[in-house]
Amino acid sequence: MNRVVVGIGSNTADRDIRMSAAVAYFTASFSGVRVSSIYETPEWSGRYAPYLNCVAEGFTDKSIDEITDGLKRYELDNGRTPAMKLIGAVTIDIDVVVWNDEVIRPVDMGREYFRRGYDQLNCSSR
Repeated sequence: MNRVVVGIGSNTADRDIRMSAAVAYFTASFSGVRVSSIYETPEWSGRYAPYLNCVAEGFTDKSIDEITDGLKRYELDNGRTPAMKLIGAVTIDIDVVVWNDEVIRPVDMGREYFRRGYDQLNCSSR
């Protein structure tokens, strides 16, 4: 089984609903799921609306390409478009940050919006 750790975020007016739906999608798609609390962080550049974020961990027998394709399809199906990104509105963002034991998005790993939830999951597993 492959371990996948994702960051989930939204900064639109309906962000609480978007986050709940994304967590439900992740939970239904993976086994052994653990999810951090949902918390607010400022948008990293300071130019746009604050985000709700969380981190989720799960396990799958699918490949990284299958997982990434499915997550991007979920984003598109839930209103994530290039036009919205240009104005700083993110309906839902789900990115694989850790695949098995490899950090594949080191910038996210170093940012508060991910570290907060990731550290929470690591603390709760001890």
